[in-house]
Amino acid sequence: MVLWKFNINVSWLTQLFSTGVHVGIGLLVFFSSWPPNNLVTWLIATLLIVASWVRSQKNISRCKGSLALLNGNKIQWKKSEWLIVKKPWFCLFGIKLTLRSLQCNKRIRLWIASDSMPEEEWRNLNQLLLQYPDI
Repeated sequence: MVLWKFNINVSWLTQLFSTGVHVGIGLLVFFSSWPPNNLVTWLIATLLIVASWVRSQKNISRCKGSLALLNGNKIQWKKSEWLIVKKPWFCLFGIKLTLRSLQCNKRIRLWIASDSMPEEEWRNLNQLLLQYPDI
């Protein structure tokens, strides 16, 4: 039985936080003292930071779509059923769920940001997940 269902959106706060962290690390690399002959090392470090930022933004944008909380500690997401295997981790900005696929035994961590849905839906999801493991 479906206890809660919503189409979650991409979190712009999570994207902004990720961008801020990557910019901070980039500034540290940029302003650290590099010997003049280590330009290649500096360039590689900068490219790694940019690649990490791009990968981070792609991962954040993947956390969207229809999410349904089902009886028996199950979640339906990305056309698959997942089992919640650890107690959800709550904070002001989101919930981290550790999930295991019921089809192929794959494990993932899903970050559901508080700004990815309206406040009322956020409260309903929080109240339901606080009942873990008796969902």
